[in-house]
Amino acid sequence: MQKRNLLIFLLVAALAVLVVYPRLGGAGKTANVSQVAANPSNYLGKLTLVNVRVSSVDAESSVITLADSGGCCEIPAMVPVTEEHQQAMGVPVPLYTGTLPVAGQFVEVSGTLKQHQGFYIYEVDTVKRDGQVILKKK
Repeated sequence: MQKRNLLIFLLVAALAVLVVYPRLGGAGKTANVSQVAANPSNYLGKLTLVNVRVSSVDAESSVITLADSGGCCEIPAMVPVTEEHQQAMGVPVPLYTGTLPVAGQFVEVSGTLKQHQGFYIYEVDTVKRDGQVILKKK
């Protein structure tokens, strides 16, 4: 009887992990900027961008431009750090805390690629440099 209860408990726990883990943001795709730029609809949902070079940073409007390591493709990411920046964007974007990266740095960016009114928005969750989170959603 105890073995049966243990087996049932383990099956329920495994099922719970399979259902809950993706909702916590643990699941998602990994790609580079050029893959996403070539076919963004294939990457909708949770997405981690790797081998990303920050090609430009507009601190006044809180927009960073993410490029592939070769510099051929770019994706803008809105990361407002003030409520004024957030309101000026005109699209639903959360506030962020931390430090904007510097142009030329290589980073890893995790977030969600969404489609909004006919265009794509990459909503950033975290920006990491050298394995350390430098910018994240509030």
